[in-house]
This record gives sequence, structure tokens and C-alpha cells, in this order.
Amino acid sequence: MTLRSAGLFIYNAIGNQSFNGATMANLYGFPRQKNPGEGQKIGIVQLGGVYSQADLQYYFTQQGLGTAPSVNVVILKGSSMVDDDASVEVALDVQIIAAVCPMATITIYFAPNSMAGFYNAIDLAAQNNDCVSVSWGCDEAIVPIEYINTFQALIFSCKKPVFVASGDNGSAGNIGIGLNVGFPASVPSAIACGGTSIVVSNGAIASESAWSGSGGGYSKRYPIPAYQSKVVGGQARGVPDVSGNADPKSGYNVYVSSKGGMLVIGGTSAVAPLWSALIALINQSSGSSKLQNINASLYGLAGGFRDVVGGSNGGYGASKSWDAVTGLGVPIGQGLLEGLFRPTDPTAPPEPKAPPEPTVPTPRVASIAPKVITNGSVVNIYVNGENLNGVQSVELRGTGGAGHQFVIVKKSNTSIVCRLGKNLIEAGNYPLVLKSADSSITTIQTIKIENLPIKSRRFPPRR
Repeated sequence: MTLRSAGLFIYNAIGNQSFNGATMANLYGFPRQKNPGEGQKIGIVQLGGVYSQADLQYYFTQQGLGTAPSVNVVILKGSSMVDDDASVEVALDVQIIAAVCPMATITIYFAPNSMAGFYNAIDLAAQNNDCVSVSWGCDEAIVPIEYINTFQALIFSCKKPVFVASGDNGSAGNIGIGLNVGFPASVPSAIACGGTSIVVSNGAIASESAWSGSGGGYSKRYPIPAYQSKVVGGQARGVPDVSGNADPKSGYNVYVSSKGGMLVIGGTSAVAPLWSALIALINQSSGSSKLQNINASLYGLAGGFRDVVGGSNGGYGASKSWDAVTGLGVPIGQGLLEGLFRPTDPTAPPEPKAPPEPTVPTPRVASIAPKVITNGSVVNIYVNGENLNGVQSVELRGTGGAGHQFVIVKKSNTSIVCRLGKNLIEAGNYPLVLKSADSSITTIQTIKIENLPIKSRRFPPRR
């Protein structure tokens, strides 16, 4: 079984608009960084074509983006590495991500065009990167049953955002008849990326509607995941989750020297790398934290998406809230950042810290006197030491004397004079306890309470 890339390309006709990834990031309000993508790792899965570093540098120069980053290439055993039309897909994915995140570590994983090769490439990319872009797939209906569960388990267990193009043949899919969703876009743990069409005026998006080629619909293999249950009607997994500009008539500038030079590319193939770059910027803004399985978080956000209403993919229309053409909508970059992470600005001054709570010095006792008290007598006890000003009470502890407090007569930082009343206390040895204002306790030497000796009284004899 052969999998297809989702990219479509046309030459830029008069009246069409085209953009690079950096411009599209600005249109969608992606978080701005001084060194975009620094410290982030983005993996790209490819099942055909080749990569040209020289093409990337020419593209950066022609688009006024400066020096192109060096891109890593990993070739899995059995990869064809033939410069065919799939090289356009490779260039599209890399050039979008590199334009948005030029300081990121970008790695392409070439694999054989088979389900096993596809699985291995996603697995390897997810193990070694913070997020993954996938622009290849097929109709869900033709996927062997054994891969339905294994791909779900793989993408879920990798705990990384995996963005997958939803397809470029509308609701009918590659089959072209009926309603069919793409795979692995339909995998519930993947983030399926649909497409829109935009009109830009004066540096801003003036209008946006569903792109007719956007893959979308309802899975016939996967039940509805819990995170979609409140917004997606029915009992099946809904596709897509998110969307972005994909119409070739408002497409992306891509340079491929072996295919004629500068092209304008469209398709949901462009949306998966665009969203991967966005998540890399959000990760960078958050500091050391990395987003993991964010499907449920995306569906719980308020303010992270701009809803797209209008247009259809043949079988479904773009309507208010989630729909089977544009999903939740297109990104509001800053809103997603604030919803998924609280942003940290490395150039901002640190927030003032609250002054520390005052601490009560621990009382230190040097001596007490007397150490033996006769039961029922009124006597002063003298406690000498340090930090005694914070003492709030002096009392006895232990059975028979528990809770019996002394009256503090006089107190300074170095001494306490307290008085034991005439209350009768069971004879015995009792710990003397000082309790401070912060409720801390200092136990000092024991006090002995003893009873008066009973003396015999002689009565004079009667006379």
C-alpha cells in the first residue's frame, strides 16, 4: 500500500497571493521570539523525495530571511531517496518550519513508503523531537486493521504533539466517492490539520473561509474521543482538529531547483508544519516546559482559535464552533500561548518578591531556679537565657500537670520571672515548656513538685 503526500502546487497566477512561513506566522499572531525556535527540536516525516540544503539557502536569500539553518537528515533503511515530485513536499515542510523557527533543530526522517516504514519514522521522530510534522497519509478505509490500533498506541505513548495533514481531496478523500477521512489524521491521539483559504489586505487577513480541498469528516474506525464529546456531534472521531491557510491560490512560496525553481504550494501539507512551528514557539516561550498530549487542552481553550464560518469541503460546511472542515478554527498564536502556558519574557524584569515573613528567634534557656517546688506554695521561678521576649506562656506538661500555666510576672530578652499559684498539682517531675508567639515550643529542664511532709501533732494530755 502506497501513502501519498498531501501537497498541491501551482505556479503563481496573476491575482493570486502567496506567502512564506514567516509572513503566515505574523498573520496568525504567532508568539515573537528574539531567536525563534532556539532550544526546540522539530521532526519531519517523509516517505519520498530528497532534500537540498542549497535550495533552502536560495529560498532564504530570495525571501529576505537571512542565513538558512542547517537541516539534519536521517535515512531509514529501504528509503528510495529519488528526486521525484515528493521532493516538493520535502521542500514545503522544511521551508515553512525553517522560516518560522530558523534557530530550531530541524530533522527530516526519510522512510520507505510502507505502513511499517511510516510507523518507524513517526516513532523515531517522536522519540528525538519536541513535536512532529506529518504530511503523508491515505484513506482510512484502506488501512489494514492491525495498523488502526498500533498507530493510535504509538502516537499516544510518544507524548509529543504529532500534527498530521487531513488531506487535499475534500470529504471524499483520495477514493473520490462517498465520505472518507484520511489516516493517520483520524488517529485520536494525532492532531489533524485542515485547510482554509485567505484573502490578505494591508498586511492582515481580511477574510477566511473553508478550503474546498480540506480533508474532513468522521472516522469509521475510531470512536469519538472524550475530548471531542462536548463539541463534535455523533459517536465517531471527528477530523480535523485545527486548521490554517492551505488553498494554493493563497499558498506558500517554495523553492525546488529540480522542479522549476520558485513554486506556490498549497494543501493541508502546509498546515501540519505551520502548526509544528507554532508549538515550538509556544514551548520556547514557556521556558523549560514542553507540551505533550495537547488534544484535550486544545478543546478546552477559550481564546486560542478564530472560528472559520463559510465554505465547505463537499460533504460538510464550515459552521460555528467545531466543524468537519476547519475543526476548531485557525490559530490565534498569542491566545494559544496564554491558554497552554503562562508566557515568560526573558527580557522582562523579575517580579518583586514579597518580603519574607518575620521569624521568631528560638528561645534558648541557660538556667532555671528553683528546680524543686513544694505543692501548694506560691513561689517565683526564674528563667535565664536568650531570645525570651517572644515567649507567650510558661506551663507544665505531662500527666497531672498538663496545661498548668504559670503567671508571667516580668519578662525581658534574657530573663523571665513567673509565678506558680497555690493550685495543688500531683507530685512528680514535669517538663517546663516555653511557648512562643509562632506556636513553637521549647522544652527545658524538669521541675519537681513535691508534697509537704505530714508532721504528727501531739495534743496535750487531758487533765
